[in-house]
Amino acid sequence: GEGETQGGMGEMGIIVQNNFKIYAYTHSSVQMSLLAHFCQIQCKMPGLLVGILARESCSKSFKQGISAEQILRFLSTNAHPIVYQRLTTAGKAIIPHNVDIQLKLWERERQRVKETQACWLTDFDSFEQFKRTVDYAKGCKCVLWSTPFEKITDKTGRPEGAHLVIKSEHAEIIKKYVQTLLTQRQ
Repeated sequence: GEGETQGGMGEMGIIVQNNFKIYAYTHSSVQMSLLAHFCQIQCKMPGLLVGILARESCSKSFKQGISAEQILRFLSTNAHPIVYQRLTTAGKAIIPHNVDIQLKLWERERQRVKETQACWLTDFDSFEQFKRTVDYAKGCKCVLWSTPFEKITDKTGRPEGAHLVIKSEHAEIIKKYVQTLLTQRQ
């Protein structure tokens, strides 16, 4: 057709390579702007934008509420006609499989770590005090981590290695409980 070069490269659309490079043949400032949200732009010329999908640029998008699925849908929906041709003739995916999986992994990576304010309790007087405090904190659903009971040694009459990490908003309640245990002991 008119305006096409050999191999259809004069047509508009996006090509995603398995090395995470993106070639966007477009005059649309909206498409270029959207690509800049999740790509590191390497080259911008009239009708062509070259970028690369990278962890940092994708993470920035995830923080802004853009999901990996939305990025992949955008790239697929706006794929270059030559990519669709490759799909129909060779049965290859529009987005390379390794790129698809990596975007989803980067998104999951961001979701698996959550920051929580915490209070770290140590220096328990006895194994029994530690055990009862952990049980009480578990009942309050505020335990973030505790030393497994079988890992604690009691060579000096005091539990060694006894650690309890709780959500900081419950710290006062748990400390009062420990004080109650101390006064019951006396």
